[in-house]
Amino acid sequence: MIGTEFGAGRGRPETGSRDWQLLGQARPWVVPHQQWQLDFDMQDVASRPSNAAIAPSRVRVASILLWTSWAISGCALVANSFLFQGRGAGIGTGIGVAALCLQAVVIHFIGKGKNIARIFFIVFLVLAVPGLFIVGRLIVAKSITSALATLLGFTLKIIAVFLLFTGASRKYFSGRAITEDGR
Repeated sequence: MIGTEFGAGRGRPETGSRDWQLLGQARPWVVPHQQWQLDFDMQDVASRPSNAAIAPSRVRVASILLWTSWAISGCALVANSFLFQGRGAGIGTGIGVAALCLQAVVIHFIGKGKNIARIFFIVFLVLAVPGLFIVGRLIVAKSITSALATLLGFTLKIIAVFLLFTGASRKYFSGRAITEDGR
């Protein structure tokens, strides 16, 4: 009897039937405003069609590289701010936090396939070039770890930008549909 009352044994009633009212009566602990959430949670999310394009593996790898580079920059900023009390940075900590926040937003939109985000990241890459001049000073000061972190972060960004502008990434960012195999 329960199987027929609640949608032929599937655990949920058919849409548009009176069984939805029975479901609420079968669960007296469910308050009416919670019933909508329960109904929504019971829907088969996997059967819904998705309109989002599938990001090619190049874009996914580039996103991972960009987030890794972002984390390295964040660690360097924290180390300079707290371990070295921001010596020689001046207002650099505030600018660094603002730049990290802006980069996080841009990287997020790169993952969503927004072409303008790719262009903004090229601007960030160009703005990072003058920061490479400090690597020589870091090596002379025997701060090899900081020099390597700076070079690693910049290298990851270059590789990611290369991945974002070549292969299937171009089609993904142009807005054309991409199939499962990236074509």
